[in-house]
Amino acid sequence: MQQDSLLSRQEAIDAQKTPSQGTVRLATSDSHQVWELTTAGIAAAILVWLFAGYYTGSEHVAGSLVPQADPLTVTARSAGTVTSIAVAEGGAAVHAGEALLTVSDDHSSATVGDSSAVIRTWLALREQLNADMLVAFDQSG
Repeated sequence: MQQDSLLSRQEAIDAQKTPSQGTVRLATSDSHQVWELTTAGIAAAILVWLFAGYYTGSEHVAGSLVPQADPLTVTARSAGTVTSIAVAEGGAAVHAGEALLTVSDDHSSATVGDSSAVIRTWLALREQLNADMLVAFDQSG
């Protein structure tokens, strides 16, 4: 290489200060700009929502909640079947000692009659059948 073609140090610095080809600028398409603006808008909306949004509504109030009428639990003295209802729901006020419903503790029904007697009869029949089967088994063996 020739000495003339090599740039000295000062000449190299001066050549970098004044570009001979001009400035380089990369062109972007319009769709990229749309995506960039959309992404920036969504990010800004999320930040505004995070810092200024309401997440839950709450109020601080002094006082206490009291129902209009004291709730009562009504239970029967024994298990049974409700045979009649004496008071309609939402009807007139009920006073102490008044009947609300009638509960029957009989083990009977209108179609079968006394259920206890029917059950006793079926159990006795079952026992008799079991005894007959044992006798028949002993006689065959």
